Amino acid sequence: MKKIMKVITAVILLASLVLPLSNAKAQTTLESIKEKGQLVVGTSADYPPFEWISIEDGQEEIIGADIDLAQKIADEIGVELVIENMGFDGLIPSLKTNRVDILIAGMGYTEDRAEQVDFSTPYYETTDYFVVHAEDAEQFEDASAFAEKRLGAQKASIQEGIILSEFPDANLTSLGKNNDLIQSLLTNRLDAVLLDEVAAAQFIKQNDGKLVLLEEFPFIDEEAQTGQSVILNKDNEDLLEVINGVVEEMVENGEYDELIEKYIELI
Repeated sequence: MKKIMKVITAVILLASLVLPLSNAKAQTTLESIKEKGQLVVGTSADYPPFEWISIEDGQEEIIGADIDLAQKIADEIGVELVIENMGFDGLIPSLKTNRVDILIAGMGYTEDRAEQVDFSTPYYETTDYFVVHAEDAEQFEDASAFAEKRLGAQKASIQEGIILSEFPDANLTSLGKNNDLIQSLLTNRLDAVLLDEVAAAQFIKQNDGKLVLLEEFPFIDEEAQTGQSVILNKDNEDLLEVINGVVEEMVENGEYDELIEKYIELI
């Protein structure tokens, strides 16, 4: 009997220690950001004028409209901004494993993404177009001309989904970086690359007339019409409120559009 009582007493004591821990409220992402004094933002810096690597005097710096947006959010929280650059397809996995706090990388809404993460109020909307060699533009008289071509898109992007849906017979190449896609196009390993119109225009500008935008073939993903958003893990309403406050102010007063124009001039 004494042994039984000792066991019961031990169980009760153990339960008294465990219950307060189980009832403790989990720390939110916003609380964690404030505690460490840093907002860690994941991006894929291959998407001018939104985010790209600028080299000046041999020094690399990630700049762009999205980076300024990230800085505004960090300033609103009152912490230092830290940028983590990675391939586009690694962004959501890095968010889910808490390597980064939020994502700002020109990412739009899809149902698959919405099952995993939350989206801020959209801050920019674009349409997608194919980029091709200037000398090859006449080959693409209608959309059927893309059917069996070597088409490129960023891995895990909306553009990749459009090609899979609209051109199932095409030879799709998905790469993590837009820069690598453009290089593959320039070296004739791809026939066309699908990009949003703003980023596409900057790659065309950088390559001195070698590439052109096929303006007659716009692609609008109906699912993604909500535009580009800041991405964060689910169940972080306090952080989402802060982000939405910054985004909505920048959209309403035209500041984000001004940033786009500013960085286009720098490319």
